[in-house]
Amino acid sequence: MNSCVIIKFLIVLSFCCCDNIRIHPDSEKLPKNKDVNYSYDLQNAQDKYFDKFDLSNDVKSISQIGSDTLQTNQYFGLLPSQFDIDYKGFIYVLQWTTSTINVYDSLGVFHYQIGRQGRGPGEFLKPSTFSFDSEYNTLYVLDWPEVEIYKRIDNRFVHDSSFTHNLVYSSTICVLDDYIYINGFLSKPKRNENINQFKSINRFKLSTFEHDKSFGFEYIPISDVLNFKRILSETFLACNQETNTVIGQLKHFPYVFGYDLEGNNKWISNIQNITNPEFTETKGVELTLISNVEIYNNFYPFRNVDLDEFELIQIGQRFPPDYISDIINERNPKMMKFSDPRYHTVLVNSKNGELSVSHKYDLIGAYKDNLLLYIEVDENSISPENKLYVKKFKN
Repeated sequence: MNSCVIIKFLIVLSFCCCDNIRIHPDSEKLPKNKDVNYSYDLQNAQDKYFDKFDLSNDVKSISQIGSDTLQTNQYFGLLPSQFDIDYKGFIYVLQWTTSTINVYDSLGVFHYQIGRQGRGPGEFLKPSTFSFDSEYNTLYVLDWPEVEIYKRIDNRFVHDSSFTHNLVYSSTICVLDDYIYINGFLSKPKRNENINQFKSINRFKLSTFEHDKSFGFEYIPISDVLNFKRILSETFLACNQETNTVIGQLKHFPYVFGYDLEGNNKWISNIQNITNPEFTETKGVELTLISNVEIYNNFYPFRNVDLDEFELIQIGQRFPPDYISDIINERNPKMMKFSDPRYHTVLVNSKNGELSVSHKYDLIGAYKDNLLLYIEVDENSISPENKLYVKKFKN
């Protein structure tokens, strides 16, 4: 194979010159060891905080949520925060292929639907995730290019208003104090705004929905190609009400950051001994996303769990893109097998960045008040159809 890599997702912008090739992640562009407050070895799981799940009680019931399978993709990761459970026990599932949020009771029985495909008020063009306020009375749905807002009226969510966020690569939204935080990058910053368009966390005022701040870690490659620079800095978000902390997990690299409401860094954590996705870059010429040829680890976005100061994120194993392409195109590649464990479940202490890891759990959707949503993944199929179940535990 020629040392100039094949482009998979991004466009060649000039002629090939194979000088200055870089393979990312580059340790020189990531946080320095002296700045890391907590480091954890993924291979030495110690699940000392997982009693927060309180799953030692007997299971009362297990029900499938809805009659349809989830249109998700186990190879590239599920869409962020597309499941939640409110304090009344209602379950919310974003079906992104139909652009709706389906609402079920704790037994998996369908109740009603929020939104539909379209471009009018309360309709979704391309919804990616959703979040509630702390009281579960207001629902924020992250669409493109707007956030649609719903209010609870007579125990149903009814469309109220919307605002334009002007972000690209946005996939996570959360509410904390008087602000909405959304990951992504400003597509067209105003001329009078002194905002770095490569900062991946954006703050909006709840009172006016005006964008007033961008912050977060920047991973700077050698290339000036705009989208590649953004991709390497993509960050998943969670907001912890208990500690007033915004948590950012780099989508492609094993670093977690804690920020205060103003975007000031509180702590940095590192997860060791994972197999990163790799990106091949030749300055001004070629960019490959993703260039791994072997199975690698991939972060799922934060899940909606009620665990006090803790937030939950999972790490799964992923087939390389070329291998998936070969399967889809029936080129019959040599069979790859996932190694055990398939999923690592990570609890992040939002106070200080301390991490704990367990290998006991499958793919988690959400957890609240003795209800656990989990996804059953078909390990033997390329099909992106997975089943969602709810386990109800005895009090």
